[in-house]
Amino acid sequence: MTSTADLSYSRICVTGAAGFLGSHLCDALLSMGATVVALDNFSSGSRENLIPSDRLTIIEGDIRDPEVVAQALRGALVLFHMAALANPRACDQDIELAMDVNVNGTRTLLSCARDVRRIVFMSSVTVYGEPEFLPVNETHPINCSDPYSATKVMGEFLVKAYCHKKRTPYTIVRNSNIYGPRQTADYLIPTLISQGISRGKIEIWDSTPTRDFLFVGDAVQAFVQAASSEGLKNRTVNLGSGEEIRAGELADVVSAQLGVSWRDSHRVTSGARRFVNNPGVFKSLTGWEPGVSLRDGLDKTISYWKRKLAFS
Repeated sequence: MTSTADLSYSRICVTGAAGFLGSHLCDALLSMGATVVALDNFSSGSRENLIPSDRLTIIEGDIRDPEVVAQALRGALVLFHMAALANPRACDQDIELAMDVNVNGTRTLLSCARDVRRIVFMSSVTVYGEPEFLPVNETHPINCSDPYSATKVMGEFLVKAYCHKKRTPYTIVRNSNIYGPRQTADYLIPTLISQGISRGKIEIWDSTPTRDFLFVGDAVQAFVQAASSEGLKNRTVNLGSGEEIRAGELADVVSAQLGVSWRDSHRVTSGARRFVNNPGVFKSLTGWEPGVSLRDGLDKTISYWKRKLAFS
């Protein structure tokens, strides 16, 4: 597989397809002409996120169920594994469930992926832990310190082991903070936006931490590249905007676009104080570049939340 055009004629399985990232990926694949099998247990994803198509098959089921997984993977040439217990707080609260879904679920998928020709596994930059240097690239030590990132590290090693044994090409993508329409309200950007719209003001816990934010449309184009690029075969790569944004700067932009004020409540937050991703390897091997600025991405996300809250 060497070009995105190849995906147009493929049967593709997307796990976690009804979630934020998975549903946008399904949209992109369908627009390319691909046939998509969307696997989701709808524990957090929504059927409303999946746009009906005669080339879309929805299978409701769990990635830990071998029979369901075998059905979803039948005839699929590409597997995008997006399904996970993805909220770090939820993983902290139920470590056993996080291990079962994120590790055992991944193992079940891999054991059933007998005829798949490419696997793309969604990991996370949280596997790096507290950064030792910035921007963080793929040579940075793995130093995860929470259940969610630990399960992602285990998932990465499972992908490598199974794919090596089966000689199946893979690409592991370590995502930065992706945002946009359909993201749930328990993440930073939708929290700021929903506060501004519904309350007319924004309260942020701590304005000083920095992160790297990438619009979902740009991320999805990168995922497609991850499945079709020869240069990314059997590689683990970072994905992000490469721009370090302080939480207070984010609040500035959102509040200005909504015409509201914001305040810093100076509460203690978890996670690294600073983080910015270095997606240089991904860019050099694919030619991919993010095309949506933070302001434009936030404008698209604000428009989505205005519509959503108007009908809630």
